[in-house]
Formats: sequence, C-alpha cells, structure tokens
Amino acid sequence: MFQIKKNPHKHTCPPGGGGGKAKTKLAKTRWVADAILDWLREEPGLGPTALHGKLFEKYKIEIPYMRIFNAREKALDRINGQWNDSFQLLYTFKAEVEMASPGSVVEIDKHTVPFKIKGKSFQKECFRRAFVCFKACWQGFLDGCRPYLAVDATHLTGRWRGQLVAASAVDGHNWLFPVAFGVVEAESEESWVWFLQQLRNIIGTPPGLAIHTDACKGLESAVEIVFPGVEHRECMRHLAHNFKKKFKGKVYDENLWPASYTCSKRKHEHHLRVLYAQNPLVKEYMDAHHGKVWSRSKFNEICKVDYVTSNLAECFNSKFKSVKGLLLWQAFDKMRQMIMIKMALRKRIAETQYVGHQMLPSLIKALHLKARGLKMKCIRSGTYEGEVTYTDTKNRVWRYPVNLSTRECTCRQWQIRGKPCIHALHLMTVIGGADGEVDQYCSEYFSVAKFMAAYADNVPALLGKDQWNIVDPGFKLHAPVITRPPGRPRNQRIRAGEEGRLPKKRACKKCGVLGHIARLCTNAVDASFGEEERWTAANAEENAAAMETEDAVENAAANEAVENAAANEASWYVFAPFVECSYPFVCICSLFCLWLIILFTSSREKRPRDEEAEDFETMAFDGFEAIREEEEGVIFPIVPLKITEPIDDRQMVVKCSASGTTPSTPPRGKPQVKPKIKRNKSLKEKSISTRETRSKTVKPAANTRSKSKI
Repeated sequence: MFQIKKNPHKHTCPPGGGGGKAKTKLAKTRWVADAILDWLREEPGLGPTALHGKLFEKYKIEIPYMRIFNAREKALDRINGQWNDSFQLLYTFKAEVEMASPGSVVEIDKHTVPFKIKGKSFQKECFRRAFVCFKACWQGFLDGCRPYLAVDATHLTGRWRGQLVAASAVDGHNWLFPVAFGVVEAESEESWVWFLQQLRNIIGTPPGLAIHTDACKGLESAVEIVFPGVEHRECMRHLAHNFKKKFKGKVYDENLWPASYTCSKRKHEHHLRVLYAQNPLVKEYMDAHHGKVWSRSKFNEICKVDYVTSNLAECFNSKFKSVKGLLLWQAFDKMRQMIMIKMALRKRIAETQYVGHQMLPSLIKALHLKARGLKMKCIRSGTYEGEVTYTDTKNRVWRYPVNLSTRECTCRQWQIRGKPCIHALHLMTVIGGADGEVDQYCSEYFSVAKFMAAYADNVPALLGKDQWNIVDPGFKLHAPVITRPPGRPRNQRIRAGEEGRLPKKRACKKCGVLGHIARLCTNAVDASFGEEERWTAANAEENAAAMETEDAVENAAANEAVENAAANEASWYVFAPFVECSYPFVCICSLFCLWLIILFTSSREKRPRDEEAEDFETMAFDGFEAIREEEEGVIFPIVPLKITEPIDDRQMVVKCSASGTTPSTPPRGKPQVKPKIKRNKSLKEKSISTRETRSKTVKPAANTRSKSKI
C-alpha cells in the first residue's frame, strides 16, 4: 500500500500558479472578485490596472482588463452595498453631520424622472446635486481668512460621471482653506447658480469679496447672477492660453503677462498701449471676450490677495483626487476626515508655536530678509513720510513716495497685498526704533489672532457607516440618470500645450536670479528688482512661456551630456560579458573579438629566448659605447661617400672608400655595401647586416635601436 505525501511534478493549471503570460479562461469574474476583495476593502481607490498587477504578482496569470473591471464593481458592491442604493445613504449622512455639528449644511437636490414599463408610465425620484459645508469651514472663513474664493470643478471618475465642485480660500499663511464642496451633474449655468446660491446663503457677501474663476462660461454667468457687484477675477493662465490662439509673437509675451503682474496702473496702461499699437484687433478681442478683472492694478485694496491665476482651486482638485472614484457618501466622508486632520494640525501649531507673537513669525522673518541689502536712498519729508529713490541697471531713476501712517506707497503693492513693499521696508529701516518695527504695518489678516480664529472650531467627528441610524426621507432616491458620451471615459483631462511640457524654473523673489529660492538666497538685493518689477516677463514667477527658450537650451545641453555619457559608457560594454551578462549580443561580439586576438597572438613566430637576449645585449653595448666615445672625445676620420652612376633607374650603388679611388661597377645583381668601421681593440667587433630598400642599400646606425630589430 502506497501513500503519496508530495507531488514531484509542477502544477501548471491556472489559476493555481504557473499559467505564465497566457490569458486564462478559468479565472472567472466571481473568482476575481473574491481575490481582490481584501485589497479593495483596505484601499477602495484601486483601479483595474493596479489590480491586474497585484493578481499577476500573486497568481502568475493574465486576466483581461474588462473582467477585472466587472469583478471590481462586484467586490465594491459586496463591501459598500449596491451602487443604486448608495444615494439613499446621503440623507443618513446629512442627518449625522447636522447632529454632530449644528450649523453645518448638507443640501441634496433631486428631480422627478418619468419612465415606462410595459407601456405604463411611472415616475421616480433621482439624485441630481449635493452641497456640503461644515460650520468650522464657513465660520473660519468669515473670522480668520481673507475675503477671497477660488471656484472650480473637476470630473468624477466613478460610475457616475458628475462634477466635483468646490470653493476654496486662503489663510494668513497662504495655505489652502476649504470652504464648501459638492457634486453637480454638469458644469452648466443652472448647476453653478444652485451651488453658489447655497454658498451665499451661508457666508453672505463679505466686504471686498473677490471670486476667482477660470474661462468657464456657465460659471462666469452664475457669478454675475448670484454675487452681483463683487470683484470677479479671471484666471490669467486661461486668458493667455486663449490669447495665444489668435495673436502670436514675442511682443505679446513680453507685454501681456507683465500687464497682469504689475500693481501700478501706469505700467499696466503702458503695456496695453504696446499691445494695441502692435495690432488694433487686440483691444476689440479683449473687450469682447475678457472683460473681467485680470490685472493686479485693478484689484481692490480690501481683499489683500494678489493671485492672478486660479491655481488655488487646482490645488483643491489635486488634494482630493483620490476620492473622486468612490461612492458619494464615501467621498464626502473621506473629504471630511482629510479636512478634519488638516485643521486639527494647524490648530495645534497655532496654540504651541505662535503664543506671544502678534504677527505670523514666518511673515516677519520673510520681511526682515527682504529688507536686507536694499540699495536705495531716502529723503524724509516727515516723521512717517519720505521719498524712496533708486537707480536700476539701465540708469533709470525710480522714485516712490511712502506714507507709513496711511500704509500707502505709490507702487500700490502695500495696499493690494497687505504687506509692506521694499520701499516701505527701506523707510522703516531709516526710521529705526519702535516706529520702524514691521509688525505694526502688516494687515490684520496676517496676525496670529486671525490665524487662530480660522481654526478655532473643529470639523465634526462621525460614527462609522454601520453605526448610522438609517433615515427614511419618505421616498426612494434612485441613482442619477447617466448620460455617458461614447467611448472610454478619461480619468485625467487633456492638458494644454504649455502645461507640464518643460520644467519651470522659478526665480528668486529676493534677487531675481533663477535656480534658488528666497529663503536660501545669499545674494544682495538689487534695488531695481522690487516686487513691482516682476512685471518683466523674465522675472514673472508664473510665466512659463517667458522661460521656454532658456529651459529648452538647458534641456538640450542636458540631453547632449547624457548622450555623450552614454557614448563613453558604450565602449566599456566590450568587456561587459565578464561583469554583467544581461546583454547577449555584446557578450557574443566580445567573445569573438577575444578569440581573434588569441588566434593572432598564437600565429606569430617567436624567436628563441637566447636570440632576443643577445640582441638586447648588443643594443645596450653599442649605446653605452657611443656615450663613452662622446665623453672621452674620441675622434674618427671622416670617410667620404663616393656615388657611382646607377646601372639603371632602379638601382644606385654606394661605396665607402678610405683611399678615395673610383669604385668599380658591380654586377647587375643585388647591390653590395662594404663598410669599414674602426673600433677599439678592447671592443668586441660585430658584423652588422644590411637591409635592402627599393632604391639603395642602407646600413643601420650603430647607436640606434634599429640594429636590434634587424
């Protein structure tokens, strides 16, 4: 009787292991769902591509993409419930948030959709939109943040292809401060009006409110409807992208962005005059398509935010990118947790590190660093007034009156940003003492009190989904009507031509030199490079087009260096077979070359060892003898050369004779040379063989190495 304890043969049937790269039909959707269940429970955001890699790494099998996609949907339904039933949980989430944090707002919008079954008409309530705003967010915005909102939308990547919309602000540190977020069906005027109306019902219209948007037409119209009279800013990056489609040339790059960056109205008008003079159609185009505020020279002096782009909204989209593929109640709960963690962290920073400070320490440190090395002249007209003058590199004189009492400077940077400009900093340095302290001249938005007020309240902490009390709104909320466009949906948007193509090199805000930041700058501040002088395209921080040429040259040089290094390294690969055998072709070629070298070496005729030694001794003896004769001054008689007429054009006979007689004509055979050499008797005479050339017979010199070779 036999008992098998171990099978010596390898198992080759998938999915047990060993299927190789061949796609298997045995791994069904149900089996794949069971295999990926634990992975999705730990990380719900895993996509089909990531799951495919995990499955191949563990089971060594190839599974089609769509099978993994369908299995992922099944696994998520087993974890979170049916997708169609998940929208009903939004009312439960609304009740939990409002109960944990009174004052928080969660609004859910629905609409009635008719449908037919077997010819009978019915109606159902379908999800449409949702709005979420925690009390800690809107209260912190009103108490501690500047009146500035960046509004934008990004598409969802889950089963429902809606839009995730958000309104973001900035605190005293210029850190992202989320105010409200939600989901809508599309970026239409109706959807934006609903979202902004919900936001206005909470925050109202604070004084100096500025709303920054991109080139979305529906959003622009909605802002004018919901927030009439507020400062509506347009993203300069989108404006420049649309402008370049119609007007191309260096003059536009050198004047469009500078017109946006400058705080001075005179400089702004100067750049506009250059643009209008280049092409009269520029004015018509700008008035017709870009009538919003896009220049710092037209910003109000209450907001204290000088952003010319809506990158703050893009930061929000990037921050919460990982939750866009989850169920709505999951995405809202995950975003709540992320906001709660961030606000709690900043609150601890304010309570531990900023105690005893009036203004934010990082701001004061930056201003002190900026005030060092200013090459300016100041003429005081009063205790807190004066003229600050400096000369730039082009010998142009710039003069700016500064008034510390009213916190004004003619460059208008101080009024727009709320932080003293370099001209005011220089006047403070001249005044000195308590009146010259920079803390008292900064806006209250940068104070520690405002920062602590922004994070005074806490985002509510909620129970888990399994602990929620299910709320029955009295009707069944169905999934939204899916109107998916044809083709495979995209998870990432198509970027514009100037986005992310070349690495952007930032300029130092202190000295204007590329390649480092202001915190690590050791250069002296050029007086001509003030913050208002960043209107030049070369020093514009956000102007990637101005740095395109320089970056292209640097990239070309870097690529050339890489190619040269690769070419130098290629020669080393001849010997690579002895070090690394990952290049079969190189190995074969190297072995073949090595075989040829060995074959050539072995085929050479080698002389006996004693003959080589004798030739070496002869060469050394003759060399030492010539040196001795030169030192002792031994004189030998000069033997004249007698040249006879050649027998033909190919031969010439040369004889050396001591007596000077006419040499006789030798036979027609090989020419002969009869040298007569006198040596000392103590020296050993050696016969020197001659070598024959095409024209004559030459005897080698006695003191050269040619003798040993012959």
